[in-house]
Amino acid sequence: MNHKMRRVDREITQVEDLESILREGEFCTLSVIDSGVPYIIPMNYGFESGVMWFHSAPAGRKLDAFRKNPGVCFNVTISYKMIRNAEFSQYTSYYKSVTGWGKIEIVDTPAEKIQGLNTLKEHVHFDGEANYPKSLLERVAVFKLVIDEMTGKKNGY
Repeated sequence: MNHKMRRVDREITQVEDLESILREGEFCTLSVIDSGVPYIIPMNYGFESGVMWFHSAPAGRKLDAFRKNPGVCFNVTISYKMIRNAEFSQYTSYYKSVTGWGKIEIVDTPAEKIQGLNTLKEHVHFDGEANYPKSLLERVAVFKLVIDEMTGKKNGY
């Protein structure tokens, strides 16, 4: 990818800062090409060590698309705030965001599914006991996004 950001004054370049946004974020949009057409999927996620974890029903459009084309793009935006002004031309937005690229891997083993579900549980600050009976693991899809590249941008922070 390696596109140059036009507003370098807003660029976030430190990996620690990018990962901090991913740890703070709660919502992600994934973009995949499905039958030649862009398809955007809103999802919650868990993040640890350069990997984003997701879960869903075990069948459906997104899993079909990932199997055909595992290359995806994602975006996480936090601290969004619209800044209004008397003149519309002076409106702006404050935000911190990370956009990245990588490949989706659908995991199959119970151990990998549990790893992903535990990462999700920790990311959303679930403090209760999490049990993963065999019946649950058989009816849930767990997949991970191994991040190859990411970039960040901020305004107002």
